[in-house]
Amino acid sequence: MNKSDGKSLKAGIWYTASSFLVKSISFITMPIFTRILSKNEIGIFSVSTTWISILTAILSLNLYDTVILARYDYKDEKEYREYLSTITLLGTAVGLTFYIFMLFFQDFSVSITGMPLYAVHLVLIYIVLSPCTLIILSKYRTEMQYGKTVAISLLTTLSSAVVSIALVLLWEDKLKGRFYGTFIPGIFINLVLFAILVFEGKSFKLKYCKYALPLGLPLIIHYLSGNLMGFSDRIMIQRMCGNEEVAIYSIAYTCAMFVDILRNSLNSAWDPWVFERLNGNRTEDIQGYTKYYLLFFISLCIYVMLFAPELLLIFGGKTYLEAKYVIPPVVLGYIFCMIYSLFSCLERYAKQQKIFAVITFICAVANIVLNFLLIPVFGYIAAAYTTLFSYILSSLLHFLNARKIGLAGIYDLKMILKIIGYSILLSALVLFSYTSLLLRYGLISVLSLGILFFFIRKRDLMIGILKSVRAK
Repeated sequence: MNKSDGKSLKAGIWYTASSFLVKSISFITMPIFTRILSKNEIGIFSVSTTWISILTAILSLNLYDTVILARYDYKDEKEYREYLSTITLLGTAVGLTFYIFMLFFQDFSVSITGMPLYAVHLVLIYIVLSPCTLIILSKYRTEMQYGKTVAISLLTTLSSAVVSIALVLLWEDKLKGRFYGTFIPGIFINLVLFAILVFEGKSFKLKYCKYALPLGLPLIIHYLSGNLMGFSDRIMIQRMCGNEEVAIYSIAYTCAMFVDILRNSLNSAWDPWVFERLNGNRTEDIQGYTKYYLLFFISLCIYVMLFAPELLLIFGGKTYLEAKYVIPPVVLGYIFCMIYSLFSCLERYAKQQKIFAVITFICAVANIVLNFLLIPVFGYIAAAYTTLFSYILSSLLHFLNARKIGLAGIYDLKMILKIIGYSILLSALVLFSYTSLLLRYGLISVLSLGILFFFIRKRDLMIGILKSVRAK
């Protein structure tokens, strides 16, 4: 393993560890909120996160996603800082324009979102400033400055959690305390980051806008469709079933999102590493690393499925236990997210972002149509399976496009198909095991022994990797 690989691996470990640390705060505070707030209040707040994801995908113009490419194209540090300053100002200006426009339609905003008016204002102000965090974190991840990434992520999450708990306990209106406590710290932190980015670059140049917009704009439909695919189910459950059903579904989804945290953390290091290998025409090691990359991720996914009842008891309580059947299909969906992430990394390197919009739009439409047809018949649990189907479709389409541009062969496709097959079979077995505590804990024991045996067999490889990381 060379110096570049060791640095990328070390960054990956730090990204993963920091993400778990940051997200663990949300997991730790979740039982507090589920026991203080009503299901109706939890449902309303959960829907607000969906609107943030949808509007951020549109109003940020996805300019933060251009940072990694700009690092390669603007090698001069002054130009790079000017570029970051420009896209910060551009993204914030677009969000501010939208917010001013929505001030004339406040009643409509309350009606369509299902949130109180004060919450609408807080969410919109937060969205206006959110590009600052997205851009600066993209910068630090691209440069593998994991310490700064950890510091900003931890500060944002910890301050939000502490203030939220304090206000929920002190204020009579618990829902208002939840909204103010969550978004006010984030707004202030984003203001500071805005000042840092603009002060360092001191620039707004049209040439950078012309560079960023063709790369970022095509991804609006991609990320918007992706958010609709991943989160529109909550809005549709709210409209078709009610806020309490949204709360039950959201708690289960949050428990399952443990693996999505891992996926995003790993991808933060994987994508730059693959970019480096492709850029230097050194792709011979990618297949080998992909195998262990996927096996590590999928093993943890199966653990989350197996411990779903315990997770729900801890984070929600007995009243949320019925949602355990939501977790396996959602987690399996994240496994397919990991698969399509492998191919989308190749597409992004080839600057094929335009196809992202088409693929994700097709999958989002399929998801929404299936939700519309199946939620009224099968209830909120149907949304988990419609989302799974959409991610399977997305993986297939991304693979076909990566093959079309001649890059799919970089991965061992037969190995990936085998891993997909095993994942589906194990997920079905886990669902069946929920009927028997003995069977479920038997599966946990077998999986644990299998992982232990694997580490014993591959101990030389594991030791080599750890030595490489410690040496960098």
